[in-house]
Amino acid sequence: MGSDEDRNIKEKIRHIIVERRRYREMGYSAASMAAELGITPARLSGILRDNFGENYSSLINRYRVKEAKKYLLDRNKVSYTVDDIAYSVGFSNRQSFFSAFKRFVGTTPEKWRREEANKCL
Repeated sequence: MGSDEDRNIKEKIRHIIVERRRYREMGYSAASMAAELGITPARLSGILRDNFGENYSSLINRYRVKEAKKYLLDRNKVSYTVDDIAYSVGFSNRQSFFSAFKRFVGTTPEKWRREEANKCL
């Protein structure tokens, strides 16, 4: 990790993602995050690569999938369809959600939900 400024930006990124959960906003882009941080998109890309080991889309989708998994298991959200959950965590369409979910979890959201529900029986 480079300078104190880079470490400060890294912490701001964590805050934006973890605390403020901006990933849930469908229109929130790498350009939006860079502008919020007061840096260029290219600098953001380098900081994400160097500190998080992934690009913007991958990082955002990883957090979306993490939250989606919680929703898929939440008894208060049992009536939510997979599409409802996808949109509530920031995906703009079903295909993007399924692709990201399969990439990070290794299966589809519906199959994962069924398998996890069966573990509780």
